[in-house]
Amino acid sequence: MIYIFAYITRERKLIDMMTAKVFKNGRSQAIRLPKECRFSSDEVVVNKIGDIVILLPKQNKWDSFMKAIDMFSDDFMADRRTTDIVQERDEL
Repeated sequence: MIYIFAYITRERKLIDMMTAKVFKNGRSQAIRLPKECRFSSDEVVVNKIGDIVILLPKQNKWDSFMKAIDMFSDDFMADRRTTDIVQERDEL
């Protein structure tokens, strides 16, 4: 069993990440989510990127995405947005 406890600094706030228990349910692997992380629906969309697993509610998954975007600060990637370099490409 692996437990992860991490701190993320965002807007001068300290956010601690919760842990969840991983267990076997028959031949499947399952995760027991903390109460604060429970879904109101019966199905979720699952996406795996490397070792990271992302769960989104199947219904209204775009609402979750839009709420997450609002969490970024105004200066997020500001230096990349101000780049005026135009790529030169061959014509098609």
